[in-house]
Amino acid sequence: MAPPSLTTDERQAALAKALHARTARSELLTALKTGTITLNDLLAKADNGDHIVLRTPVLAAVKVLPGFGLTRARKLLERNEISLRRRIRGLGNRQREALLAAITVGRDPATQTPSAPRPTPSTSPGAPR
Repeated sequence: MAPPSLTTDERQAALAKALHARTARSELLTALKTGTITLNDLLAKADNGDHIVLRTPVLAAVKVLPGFGLTRARKLLERNEISLRRRIRGLGNRQREALLAAITVGRDPATQTPSAPRPTPSTSPGAPR
C-alpha cells in the first residue's frame, strides 16, 4: 500500500509536529537524567494522557536514569519480562510496579555508600596466620 500523497502544507505540518514530539521527548529524558522528575512522575504523566510520555520507549526512559546504562536497563527489563521495544503506554500494572520496585527513586548512585569491601584472603576468617 502506497503512503498517502500529501500537499506541501500537510507535509510541512507533519514535519513540524514530528520535530515538536522529538524535542519534547528529548527534554523529558533530560529531566529524568538530571533528576528533575522521577520515574514515578513520568508514569503519573502517562496516566494523565501525556502523548509524548505514552509513546516514549521504556528502555530509553530507564537507561537515562542515574546509575543506569544500556546494559543495566536491558537486564532490568528482561528480568521483569518487559519487551525491549515496549513503550510506556503498553506497560501493565505488574510491570509498572516491578520497575518502580527495582529502581531506587530519587537517590543518586554517586552519593550512595559503597558496599562493604570483600575480605582479602589473608584477613578472612579461618585463614591460617
